[in-house]
Amino acid sequence: MIEETKIADLRWKDLAPGLKRHFEVLLTPDLLDRFVVCSGDCNPLHVSAADARSRGFRGRVAHGMLLGALLSQFVGCHLPGRMALLLSANLKFHHPCIEGDLVHVEGRVADLSDATRTISLSLQFLVGGERRASAKALVAIQE
Repeated sequence: MIEETKIADLRWKDLAPGLKRHFEVLLTPDLLDRFVVCSGDCNPLHVSAADARSRGFRGRVAHGMLLGALLSQFVGCHLPGRMALLLSANLKFHHPCIEGDLVHVEGRVADLSDATRTISLSLQFLVGGERRASAKALVAIQE
């Protein structure tokens, strides 16, 4: 369980275009195994290093939706945090993330709408500085 004190509590008045946040997640075998259980997606590419290597990857490939879960963590815990309600997300996968990768998730406020009290976020998922995925998210602020 995430401690309440670690969840950002940004309010509408705190937000501005360009505001950035980031965090990192190591794609451990345990994390990938837990996501297999949660998602029910047991494709050998995700569960067998031997299968992944036979297909040209250096190890197990993380589910794309695991990155979607990291997007949810970004919105719900980092920017804006407590007052967020994720309305939509659009992910684009450029290169797979592999077991053992340290994924750097960074995002920024791209735009704000006073009329709808929503923010548009732009996110990138990087490994060693290489962009593996990108995303756009629309988030309502509920105060």
